Amino acid sequence: MLMATYAHHIAHPNLAYDYLGIAIRIAYSTGINRDLDSASAAAIETQAALRTWWTLYSLESELCLEYGKPLCIRETDAKAAYPHEPLDLAANASKITFIIFMAKLSRITRKIIDLLSDISEKGLSMQSYVGRLMNHQAELMTWRGELPVHLSPRDSVPMARLYVMENTAWIQRQYYEVEIRE
Repeated sequence: MLMATYAHHIAHPNLAYDYLGIAIRIAYSTGINRDLDSASAAAIETQAALRTWWTLYSLESELCLEYGKPLCIRETDAKAAYPHEPLDLAANASKITFIIFMAKLSRITRKIIDLLSDISEKGLSMQSYVGRLMNHQAELMTWRGELPVHLSPRDSVPMARLYVMENTAWIQRQYYEVEIRE
């Protein structure tokens, strides 16, 4: 995972994707992608494994979205629980909170990637997918609303302006822009 991150930051996308694939397969072989034994859920090793899994999951979403590569992790393979927040840390100030919220954002991102792939492959009009896009937008707005203060964006854009996606023409323009980039 560290080599994938390093390769990503030095602009070697294929190498980053390869290293990430290796890390994902190691995670699969160790079983950290599944629900681990609930009796040992508090164990330090179990929590470290969960943090590793969800970091891999989020990193894959980021790299695949940025580089236009196919996702390796299927949603049906991501059965692990989110890691537990340590009780002794101040509320909403944990690094684990960041991992959890990135994983949740990655789940939404993957749904959008799947939808855009579906639109591209089937060649159907955007009109038939507007409802699903609006649902994903609502999920993003909910995710953003649940962010703890220390993770919230510090922009001055009012939340009402974020609903610009409701305009179907805007969605159509975004689809064409994505299509042009491919």
